[in-house]
Amino acid sequence: MWNLTKQILITGGLGQIGYFLTSKLLLEEEVEITIVDNFSSNKVFPEDLPDRVHVVEIDVRNFLQEIKQIRVSFDTIYHLAAQISVPFSMSSPLIDFEINSWGTLQVLEFARVRESQVIVVGSAAAIGEPRSVPVSPAHSRDPLSPYGASKATSEIYALTYYRSYGLPVAVVRPFNVYSHLIKPGDSYAGVISVFLSRAKQGLPLVIFGDGRQTRDFVYAGDVANVMVEIPKRNDLWGQTIHVGTGTETSILELANLVLELTRSSSRVEFAPPREGDIKRSVADIGALKQFGLPLPRPLKEGLALLLANKGDTSV
Repeated sequence: MWNLTKQILITGGLGQIGYFLTSKLLLEEEVEITIVDNFSSNKVFPEDLPDRVHVVEIDVRNFLQEIKQIRVSFDTIYHLAAQISVPFSMSSPLIDFEINSWGTLQVLEFARVRESQVIVVGSAAAIGEPRSVPVSPAHSRDPLSPYGASKATSEIYALTYYRSYGLPVAVVRPFNVYSHLIKPGDSYAGVISVFLSRAKQGLPLVIFGDGRQTRDFVYAGDVANVMVEIPKRNDLWGQTIHVGTGTETSILELANLVLELTRSSSRVEFAPPREGDIKRSVADIGALKQFGLPLPRPLKEGLALLLANKGDTSV
């Protein structure tokens, strides 16, 4: 039986979820954390991390070759490294595949040889347009983009390594993640950061379509809370775990909530719908309840945390 011990590897650890995950792990116990990242979209900088966190520049596309410079075996690997832009995947599907699918396979093979346990971050994009909501982890995969396809492939490989080799692997699918680390000018800025920024400036909140499309918005720190718990259990290996609030929020409801919390005079404007926009999405969080995992905070509470400028690890 493999348990969480001292040596932890986080791929893509300088990103949004990686920041909260690292902070949470350091609070929990004395661990030594190694982060590998290609520094392409980091939300936190190596110099801002404590001494117990070692950062090594590695491109996940060359993971098996470049990881040789680290002569440490890891008890637990959190695989967060990914290309997350749908438009980029449409224009560069081969690179998207190399990062998300080929990169994941290399991490899994490294874990198999080194006998590490692995938590792989998947994506709701692997499902595509849900046939029913809330979206169950058992829902069939029918991705709408190369990004969704590459993440679906990485999930399938992860669970295949569990079934074929007995490797302790779990897939975590966060839904629409937000935190203070996402800025409105970022390449992959989410609707929450854009709405908050525009509301503070008194600018219109622009909704593409009629605003009735729904999402399940989950705070990044709450995703980290779930991920930290998984290696402590033996009944979660082989599982796909959806992490969301379980509450379906329309984009129009989000806009009105942002206006309420910011007390903004901004108005809501509508623009033509975007091609490929999913109509409804909300997580079935039955696994969180079944396994006694931490439940994410409601959206209103998370937004209040952002507005209070508490961009910390109080998760």
